[in-house]
Amino acid sequence: MSLGSEQNYMDKLKAKNMPAALRSQETPPVPMVQISAEDWEKLQALLKEMRLTSGQMASQDRGYLSAAMEYKRTMLAAAQEQTEASKKTIEKLTKEAMEQVGRASDRAARVINRQIWRDEAIWWLRLALTAIPTILVLLLWARVGLGI
Repeated sequence: MSLGSEQNYMDKLKAKNMPAALRSQETPPVPMVQISAEDWEKLQALLKEMRLTSGQMASQDRGYLSAAMEYKRTMLAAAQEQTEASKKTIEKLTKEAMEQVGRASDRAARVINRQIWRDEAIWWLRLALTAIPTILVLLLWARVGLGI
């Protein structure tokens, strides 16, 4: 098979497998245009200028990308520093709070101990006050009964 007949055969296969809606939408052939040498040179110059501009834009993109990466690194470093500062502050506040709780606990323990001592003293006083009349009665009975 020659190249032309292979192409023809492929076109027929495509046409068989192609839906009718797509067969009607086949692209029309591209018309050929003839331009003067002057216009061709202008097009070549514009194309060269476009390539230069594209290269400049690509280098600017790289510059912007490196600037963005540097900004990202700076922001990450700042965020890391902020995190560490926050962590230190939280640790400091936690330590201070624990010390305050400890001092409050010590004060509460002293108050409780004083209350215990007071309650114990009151108990002994009540016991003594309860026992004094009994002791006096016993002493009176012993004195009267024994005739001292």
